[in-house]
Amino acid sequence: MGDPPFDFYDGAGDDDAGYYTLQDDQGYGYYPVVDDQGIVGFVCFGAEARVPGQLPEPGTCDVGAGLQPDSLSQGLATSLMPLVLDFAQRRFNPRQLRAAVAIFNEWSLRLCKSAGFRRDEGV
Repeated sequence: MGDPPFDFYDGAGDDDAGYYTLQDDQGYGYYPVVDDQGIVGFVCFGAEARVPGQLPEPGTCDVGAGLQPDSLSQGLATSLMPLVLDFAQRRFNPRQLRAAVAIFNEWSLRLCKSAGFRRDEGV
């Protein structure tokens, strides 16, 4: 469990917390991030990557990710991001990729910016 404000990502109070769709027949859904110790996080695409209130957009592939807190600050996300974006482009061939990041999560905002995302406060 994360410390505030990152406990926002824990899913507390979410009736569906812990129940996720693995990949559908098109490849949308969740994929584990694994290192030599086991599962340390996830990446997801499509509806599973959208936040409440965020609507699908034609030609857009939504991308989400999360790492266990003890896996942070080790360069994993920085190394993983280009692989995730390359996979999304090859697998889904979208016009654009979109990631929703909580406004207080400055680290993830910087990571997305360094990966080429631009800020849009639409949701």
